[in-house]
Order: sequence, then C-alpha cells, then structure tokens
Amino acid sequence: MPTNYIVKQGDHLTKLARTYGFADYHTIWDAPENQSLKDQRKNPNILYPGDNLVIPDKETKEESRPTEKKHTFKVQRDKLMLRIVLLDMDKKPMAGHACTLMVETESKNFTTKSDGLLEEEISAQAVTGKLRDKGKPGSSSSTPRDIPIKIGHLDPIDTVSGQIARLNNLGYNAGDPKSPPAAPASASAHDPNLSGASSSSGSGANSSSSSGSGANSSSSSGSGANSSDGSGSGSNSGDPNSTGGDPNAKAAKQKADAAEQLESAIEEFQCDFMGNNDLATIQQVVDGICGPKTQAKLLEIHGC
Repeated sequence: MPTNYIVKQGDHLTKLARTYGFADYHTIWDAPENQSLKDQRKNPNILYPGDNLVIPDKETKEESRPTEKKHTFKVQRDKLMLRIVLLDMDKKPMAGHACTLMVETESKNFTTKSDGLLEEEISAQAVTGKLRDKGKPGSSSSTPRDIPIKIGHLDPIDTVSGQIARLNNLGYNAGDPKSPPAAPASASAHDPNLSGASSSSGSGANSSSSSGSGANSSSSSGSGANSSDGSGSGSNSGDPNSTGGDPNAKAAKQKADAAEQLESAIEEFQCDFMGNNDLATIQQVVDGICGPKTQAKLLEIHGC
C-alpha cells in the first residue's frame, strides 16, 4: 500500500528514494499520485516542509537466466551532484582557487574552474558539509575561509525563505531564512508570491552560490531589533525607535526590520541584474518585491 510522506526540512527526493529502497527517484516522482506536487516543485531535490509526497509500493522485477551458472546483476542508481560556484563581491567567478570539499567523513581537493565551479558526486544520505577556500596558490594575501553547507535545506524559489537563502548565497544580506518576514516592507498584500512562509533552515555565504542538490552555504542573520532606552523606566525618552520594553512592540519592530532588510536586498539584486544599467529601466524594475520576474532572474543567477 502506498505511503503518504510529509516532507521535512532537509529532505530531497534522491535522499528519500534511498531511504525507501528505490534506486531511481523517478519511480517516486513519476507516480501519478505525485503529479500535482511535480507540477508545483519543478526540481525534485528542492522540496518544502509540509509537501505531501506519495511513496508507491515497490514492484518485484523478474529476470530469466539459465540455472547452474553464475550471473551478475547491476543496479543503476541516480547520482547526486553537489555543485558550488565561488563568486567574488562583484559577482565574478573566482577561478583557480584551491579548495577542499568536506562532506560528512569524506574530503577532496579541487581547483575552481574558469567559471568558479566545483562539482562532486555525494552520498544521497549526506546532510552537512564544509568548503574550505584557500585562495589562489602562491597568493600571500589569501586567508583560508570555511563555508558551511547544508544539503537539501534550500527552499523553493516561490517561498520567502527560499528567496532569502538565494540572495544570501549571492552575497546580499537578506536576513535569516529561518525567520523570514511575511513579505518585504513594500510588497502588496495581494501579491501571491509574498504571502509568507513557515520557518525553514539554511542560509548563505557572501560571494558564494550553490546549486544542483538544494544545498545552502554558511549562515547570516539580521533581525535588527532595538531595545529600550536603558533609563530603567521603560519610557521612550523621545526615541521613536524605542519599544519601551514592550515585548509585543519589540517583536513587531523585529519583523519590520527583517522586512526592510529583505526589501533592500531585493532592490540591490534587481538593480544589479535587471536594470541593464539604464536609469529608466531601473526605475521600472526596482521595487523591492520578489515577484515572478525577479524570482525567474534569481533562479537563473543562483543556478537552482
């Protein structure tokens, strides 16, 4: 009998296929019961907590072979590829960088290609990793840096948490994807792409993007909450940003700051990639809202 599975943070279809004993995730993904989810989530390795996935029954396959002989059967398994692109602060590829990729207990040394890409097959059950960027060999100014990776934690592009994580991965300080605001400050209440998202995990590293496995790199956050004025009385003392010690007002201030931070990051991204260096175009496209066109461009630049 088929099993109804509710997706959790960190799940992706290749991992779930292995967990349930399937060599090929397409057996699950192509099941008729999953057509509506397949239509909604274009990438089977980027799912969202709460998605309903039907795990079909396994079918027995029979092969006829002569007796009294030894036969070899090979099982073809899907490969899960981790792809990471290193970009500098100007969004240019960081070519020729010596890197060490550590995923669970395995590690491998790489040199980034001309497009800043590193690519490696990883275990379908891998959860965490780390990329150590040691810079260009022979460069005395290079300081090694470690970029944590969370595999399977990237949320879909049409969720606010997924937008924040991609912006962070591209070097924009968009906030904490674990605590996304309902929408940027300037978003219209009727915008279907910014109706809010439940909490999620995963975040990004400056000058780094990742794709291919739903991976996120290191974390950043920015709730920007203000406290009371320190007078001991909880009064505002003329400070319009003070919450006066009121926890509800403080929470509201945090949400407002997070929405403003996300809006600013979206505007920077729109200006960089959608303005075409033309003032009139910039004025038309830079609105701080991650609508369908901005989502499409963000997906294109980020890679997944």
